[in-house]
Parts: sequence; structure tokens; C-alpha cells
Amino acid sequence: METSNGLDWLEKSSQTERAKMVDALAQWFDDEGGLLSSHGQVSTNRATPQAAKVREFKMDRASFGAFPELVEIAEEGFLKRDQAVPAHFVEQSRLYQFFWLRLPIGLFPAAGWAFNRLEVQASLHVVGADHRQPRAVHILPKPEFEQLAQATVSLSASLAPSLELELKDDGALPSGKAAVSLSVAGNAGLSAGPIAYRAVRAKVETSAPGLDWVRWRLSDARLFQENTPELVLIAQVPRGATGLSMSCAMQARRYFRLFSAEIQDAVANLPSAIQAFFRGGLPTTPDEKTFDLSAALANN
Repeated sequence: METSNGLDWLEKSSQTERAKMVDALAQWFDDEGGLLSSHGQVSTNRATPQAAKVREFKMDRASFGAFPELVEIAEEGFLKRDQAVPAHFVEQSRLYQFFWLRLPIGLFPAAGWAFNRLEVQASLHVVGADHRQPRAVHILPKPEFEQLAQATVSLSASLAPSLELELKDDGALPSGKAAVSLSVAGNAGLSAGPIAYRAVRAKVETSAPGLDWVRWRLSDARLFQENTPELVLIAQVPRGATGLSMSCAMQARRYFRLFSAEIQDAVANLPSAIQAFFRGGLPTTPDEKTFDLSAALANN
């Protein structure tokens, strides 16, 4: 996977520009499949069924919600479970705060369709920490999920004394581990207790942990409102920072080869720029958003 933290991977187009390209394909169906009137003449007053279906693509949305789910991982989480606080965690906590961050992902493809590929990037920024920078020390989902999640499954996660994140697919938490678990749909909130993490079936690629930014690419999937992936990072933030923010970008698309032969043939008759747009998977208008997380810092 690319190692750049820039946003050159985004297909830049406004909602209006995207709608015009969708309308171009719909108009082709209207023009080529004009309906015969009762007098035997071609009528272009009504949309053909194919054009109406194509125009539904204008409803595609992939956007961020109002605010990420955020919880500080602190010593209290271990103590509440009657477990000793790992010495390594105590040492690291003197220098850093640790936060659990789940991005608020909202997917809404056109009716009857799904997205097959989703790309998301999150970059952490601090103010007042001198040369020290935040880092994403853990990223979920992991590439191993491609084998683990042969279907949408629930997993449990635990934080080992070494601060390594461990995953199990049977819902059991290893003894002697302090549970730091991911959110599950319908849960009232996050805690340090064991809560399931829902993994969707997908090929997962991520940037390496340890950087101040994270990028996810989920492909070979069927992603829609009820099957939205949970993107999580555990952030290590320098103590003394006076400001913390996370800037995010997202785009979803589908595979051209999954379009009907009728649509694929129609696209071949359109101008090259519009052909490229559809062959590139009909990407959604990019959503970019910055979240101010400063209120979670210890000195705020």
C-alpha cells in the first residue's frame, strides 16, 4: 500500500459534477431507448427504466458523522476488572495519553447497490507538544481479517501487558489480560470492559502503525448502511499537548465489472472523461472533515 499521507488518492469531483456524469449515462439510455408514442413517433418526454435506475446513483453517499467515539484508556480500566496495571502501561502513561477512536463512518449507496471498495485516511495533529507527535499504535481492522472474517463476525479484543492488541474470534477474553474492547452497534457507549467488535468480510490494507496518520483500504466487499465497517485506531498522544485534532477523508466506489452488460456497453459510447469516471468505479464525492478532540486532553 502507498506510504504517502497526502490525499492524491482522492478522485476530486463535486456533487454537482458527479451528478452531471450520471445524468450523461441516463440521457444516453433515454436517447437510444426513446419510447414510442401511440402515433409511432419516438417520445423523449419520459425516462426509460434503465435511465431511471442509473439516476439513482446520484443518491450515493459516503460521509462522516458528527463526532468519533472516543475514550481514554487509563489505569482505571484495569482496576475496575480487579487486574494489576501493567508496569509498561504505567511507564508509558507518564509521557502519553492513550485514546480509543472509532471513526463515524456513514455509507448510503443507491438502492439495490453496494460499495465494493472504501478508502479512508485519518491524520492526527497536536499543538503545544514541542517536537513530539501523536502516533497510531494500533489499527483495526487488520489485514489478517481477510482470513478471519469470511463473513461478518464478532470478535473480542484485549490489551496485553505489553500494550499489544490481541484478537480472538470466539468471544472469550484471555485470562490475565486487561480488556480494552471495541464498540458494537447498539451499545450505549465505550468502556474498558469486553465489548464485541464487528468485522465485515473484506480484503483489508492499512498503512503501518506508529505514524501520525492512518490509511485504510477495504476492497472485495459489499458495503452498505447495514454492513458498514468499523475503523478504529488507538492513539498515543504526548502529555502536555494543548490541542488535538484529527483530519479525515473518505471515498467509496464499486467495481465496473459488476455493472450489467447493458450499462457497460452504454458507457463505451460516452466521452472519454465520463468513461473513465464509470470505469473507475463511480467514486463518491470525497468527504473531508476535521474533528477537534482537544477537550479529551488531560490539561484541558
